[in-house]
Amino acid sequence: MTRQTQPLQALLQKYLDNTITPSELKLFFEAVAAAAHEDQIHEEVGALWDELPGSKGAAATEDSAAVYDYAAAAKQIIQQAEVQEWEATSRMPMYKKAWFRYAAAVILFVALGVYFYRYNGNDAAPPSIAAHDSGRNDIQPGGQKAVLVLADGSTITLDDAGNGQLAIENGTEITKKDGQVVYGNSENTAVTYNTMSTPRGGQYSITLPDGTKVWLNAESSITFPTHFNGPVREIAVKGEVYLEVARNEKKPFRVDVDGRGIVEVLGTHFNVNAYTDEKNIRTTLLEGSVKVSRKGAGNASQAKLSPGQQAVMGHGAGQLEVVAGVNTAAVVAWKDGVFDFDDVSLEEAMRQLARWYDIEVVYPQSVPDVKLGGAIKRNLSFPDVLRFLGNVGLRCKLENNRKLMIYP
Repeated sequence: MTRQTQPLQALLQKYLDNTITPSELKLFFEAVAAAAHEDQIHEEVGALWDELPGSKGAAATEDSAAVYDYAAAAKQIIQQAEVQEWEATSRMPMYKKAWFRYAAAVILFVALGVYFYRYNGNDAAPPSIAAHDSGRNDIQPGGQKAVLVLADGSTITLDDAGNGQLAIENGTEITKKDGQVVYGNSENTAVTYNTMSTPRGGQYSITLPDGTKVWLNAESSITFPTHFNGPVREIAVKGEVYLEVARNEKKPFRVDVDGRGIVEVLGTHFNVNAYTDEKNIRTTLLEGSVKVSRKGAGNASQAKLSPGQQAVMGHGAGQLEVVAGVNTAAVVAWKDGVFDFDDVSLEEAMRQLARWYDIEVVYPQSVPDVKLGGAIKRNLSFPDVLRFLGNVGLRCKLENNRKLMIYP
């Protein structure tokens, strides 16, 4: 039978080509769920792979077959399709659960590999994944982990602490509730400073004394006063944080970004990415208005942002660049438990994965020139991460349990 007379394969092809319509997308998942067995999906995906330029087809090696585990992928597709709930609207259907809105491409591990190879014009069959089972199963995704350092230097390991009162700092009560640290608002005029930091493989959230809510990504920190006493509320951050600033027109909010930049706000929602291993410091505005400036540069290097804009500046000298039309949902996907890799380079994606899974990434030959797409959940097991990378066409070898070697 030709592809035109096989609806599931035709829909799959359109899905991979990103030409599928909202109504066809709904039919695609209905067809997958209705298939009710793995063999048909195996056949459909396999047929598409056989048609790709450079595919080895029936003569495929055992290595390439190991990467394209059709049966496992078919099971994944069926399980995902069976739990979908679609809204009958004229626009693109949205998943009921919040994280699903980022997950358009995570369903098809095998199909992702086919898509990436077609998109990047690679004419060779993908190599196998070389990984040691004894190591990759020891690597776990990150979770709620952080350390709180009080003014006297004492530390509280938050992932070990139970709910309830943690300490009283200069008259301010510090409590933990449902995995979040909350500071009470004290009338004490004395000011002391606390620091919360997350390790690699950790994230945490905190409510500051003024009601401002802050989320810390992995390998990040925030230093703040136990009481905002003065005309300006000032904090300092490193790494990546998302803030929902409590509005107070009498006390503007100021964020020192890794000692290099300043973000000034009254009340707003924004994300700051200031990792030292990233090329640029990026401040992305979701709601309200902020002014971003390079520290010590004066008016020559500052910009006022509107929602959907991003201020970009290098770690060294230079002007600020303002980028409009930013996909803000993708920027803060980490806060909602998702890696959004839409149009992200392999290097950038691997830096994110390295922080979250606490691994070291090494490129023994050269960095593969690969652009990713789609999204994966942050609680994905490490073996599934390796499968994802293998389906993009990469060879991955894990050494000493924490060093991930990536070959083109």
